[in-house]
Order: sequence, then C-alpha cells, then structure tokens
Amino acid sequence: MDTPEKWRDIPGYEGYYQVSNHGRVKALARTVQSINGQTQTLCEHLMKMTPHINDGYPQLALTRDGHSKTYRVSRLVLLAFLGNPPPGYQACHEDGNPGNNRLDNLRWDTPKSNYADRERHGIFPDPTKPHNTKLSEEAVLAIRIDPRSHAIVAREYGVTSEAIGMVRQYKTWAHIGGPRETPEMKATRRASQWQRHEWYGPPVPPAREDHARTIIHDTEEWRDIPGFERRYAVSTHGRIKSFAHTTERSNRGGSYVQSYPERILKTNLHTVYPSITLKRGTQNVSYLLHSLVLQTFIGQPELGQEACHNDGDRYNNHLSNLRWDTPKNNHADKLRQGTQAKGERIHKAKLTAEQVLAIRADPRSTADVARAYGITYRNVRVIRLRETWKHI
Repeated sequence: MDTPEKWRDIPGYEGYYQVSNHGRVKALARTVQSINGQTQTLCEHLMKMTPHINDGYPQLALTRDGHSKTYRVSRLVLLAFLGNPPPGYQACHEDGNPGNNRLDNLRWDTPKSNYADRERHGIFPDPTKPHNTKLSEEAVLAIRIDPRSHAIVAREYGVTSEAIGMVRQYKTWAHIGGPRETPEMKATRRASQWQRHEWYGPPVPPAREDHARTIIHDTEEWRDIPGFERRYAVSTHGRIKSFAHTTERSNRGGSYVQSYPERILKTNLHTVYPSITLKRGTQNVSYLLHSLVLQTFIGQPELGQEACHNDGDRYNNHLSNLRWDTPKNNHADKLRQGTQAKGERIHKAKLTAEQVLAIRADPRSTADVARAYGITYRNVRVIRLRETWKHI
C-alpha cells in the first residue's frame, strides 16, 4: 500500500519551501518585493527538477533573500525527515535509481557503502558515455599496445601525456582488457623519447619512477619546507609530503574535527614544469617543484638567478640534477641538450612543420591561406617572411 504523502519544511527555508516523503518539492505561497519596490504574490506550486548532466541525480535551485543555491532532491528529503547526517556521510539510494527519491528509498551512509551499492546494482557510469570523453574503446586498446612515447601518442589523440599514462597503467578505463606495458615496450618508448629530443648523456635509469621521475635507489632525505614547517616537507628526490594534522570543519549539523594521515602529495604535471599546491591557512598556493627543492636544501637564489635542470629533463627534480644559475646559462643548457621549445614542441602551436612548408609554397593570397588554416593574416605573413619557424 502506498505511503500517504507528508510535507515538511526544508531546514533553512522555513516558510519558503517544503519537501515530501515522495520526493517532491513545492514553493509556498508568499509575498515578495521586486527590484522596483512593488510587491508580488506568489502562489503555491510544485518545483521543476532537472537531472544533473553527468550523474542524472534530480536537482533544483532554492532562493531566499536574493541568494540561490542548488541542491539534490535526495539530500533535501533526508535533511527534512531524518535531520543532518553524521560527518562524512552522504545520501544513498537503496535501489540504485537516482530518480527514486522517496523517503523509504533513501538513507544516510558512508561513501564506502554507497560505492558498494553501485557495485551491487551495476550502475557504474560507462566511460564512453560522459559528455567530455575524448577516447573510444578502440583508441584505448590501440594506446596500450603503441610502443611510442606518452607525448607522441598524446598529440596524436588530442589528450594529455598524463592521460596516456593513466590509460596504460589501468588507472582509467580499467574495465577494458588488453596487454599491460611490458619492460620491453617501456624501454622502446623511452628510447624513442630520448631520440626525439636528442638528449645527451646516458639513458634514463630503469629504477626511476615514471610519475615522479626520481631516482629511488639513493638515500632520500626529507626537510621541512621554509614557511611550512611541520606542515609540508620536501625530499632530495623531489617528492612532497604532508604531515599528519587535523582540520576543523563545519556543516549544517555544526563543527567537527577531521584528521588527515601523513601522505605523499600528487604532483601536477599539466603545467609546463611540475608544480604542487600547498595550503596556507584558507588559501591554496601553487609552487614549482624544482624551486621548492632548491630553496629547502640550497637556500634562496641570488638576484637574477633561476632554477636549472642539469640534464634538461624538467621532470627529474632530484637535488643532484638542480642548481641556481643565470637565465643565460639556462638558455645555453637548452641549446646544448636540444630541449629548446620551438615549432611543434611549443604547447600552443597550431601548425605542424609540414603545414608551414605548404604555407610558404602556397600561391594563394595571405588572406586566403589564413582562412584555410584557421590562423590570422599576420601569422601567415611572418611565416612567409621567416620571422617565425626560422629553423625550417
């Protein structure tokens, strides 16, 4: 037998909105004042819900005192009928259907239990369906057997090098089979990387980790980062760790203290040089990893000096590979090591070497060529005058 529908005020919106045990939300009749000073009477009516674009959970916006905020309907039902959740709990659906927001289908529970529900119901999102996916299953299988470097494959598929590494290490698209990267494939990939950049010196030691590119067979020494004592530390291998600490947090139920264990922080590889984000009070501040290593173990640079990598590998932030030096010497290192960014190697480059040669040989007008390649008139002009792409 169907449960009778009961309505209750939404906490924080008393007199404005109510939610029922059937998962419906209504706006109450009330009088409001418009911007021009006139009063307007609003009739009681049911609110329209919209599913979230990614996960399909119904949501709606509630407004009070000129401020609007979006809530999931499942959370509003639980807040009104069961009260605030314990710290760390979230709304869970018993039957796994995000559209069924009846009270008897909802509960407060831990993220672990919610994840177990999804496994039991088999409702994990299909990675080929999200609106922002860039790869297909066929592309993932091809990437895993491709012997070329992460960077070359990333350019071909229009994704980042980190995304290629995640695919090959089965950290993403784990539900799709395929061969894992063998030591022979890794050696071939690294050899092609060194050949492509024409780096000098011995090959990368096999004991170096891919994600941090640090030598792990040396003795690792840790020191507190200046200005972040007893909060963050950096090692001679270029790794950052956060010390165990507690943070006071708050929600609608009040404040509570959350504990964090000591852990190694993840480096951001999407920037030109690896960076790390450290929290100073309530603000997040981003730092270049190689600068933190040098400032901690060597000290502050002299006026006009900058951090330099001895082997030209920006991902090798081992202390023995870093030094403070002048911009002139840093530029000389790039020329000697062949790591100077030019042409296609500039991350914002819109043209390839073949396209540049075709532009210079194209008999059409500068304006027609610019429209054909999707670039500006000036870009075509400076290419033909060899003011840019001089190395070709």
